[in-house]
Amino acid sequence: MSVLVPLSFLVFRRIGVRVTAYLPLVAPFLILAVLLIPKATPNLFPGLAHRITASPSTDTSANWRLRAYEAVWQQVREAPVTGVGFGKPARFISNGVHYDVGQNPHNQFLYLWAGGGLLLFGSFVLLLAVFLVEASRRFRSATKEDRHLIFFAVSFWFVFVVNSLTGIILTVPHLLLAFWILMLLPMVVRPERNGPSATA
Repeated sequence: MSVLVPLSFLVFRRIGVRVTAYLPLVAPFLILAVLLIPKATPNLFPGLAHRITASPSTDTSANWRLRAYEAVWQQVREAPVTGVGFGKPARFISNGVHYDVGQNPHNQFLYLWAGGGLLLFGSFVLLLAVFLVEASRRFRSATKEDRHLIFFAVSFWFVFVVNSLTGIILTVPHLLLAFWILMLLPMVVRPERNGPSATA
């Protein structure tokens, strides 16, 4: 979101102007948040700073992910083209604790590759690429209102894709449904051959 918000200001300049006009009204609440959050949760900012500056070799979460990736990657190596099938356990040990991530090491792309091989993984990546190309084509020739819809859908779609690299998104039914709806929304905008009828 830290990337998408500034990008939206660049794409839709009127939004940036309107947000700037409301900043004086929001400023007191931002100041209160900065003053009160450290008192309410004293460990928030130190903990965040530690997570950002900590070495991957000593970070528990990073070690867990690396070992989980390694366990699932072994399945990819077994059958890289067709996959080993879904449901095969992936076990590893981290800090003396035994884990079984069930092929889902908090990386949905690796999950698809292990279960369905390059056939599934490549098809999914191709689908994502086609979606971006088609959404871009419709954006260029859309009206102002339709451009807002497409930008909204692609922005949140981008959030889902990025989070799929580090979390569990595509295997959670309601999140998967939201993901497909976001991919469907730009397709309801009819592309016009004569270019946009209005500018953003």
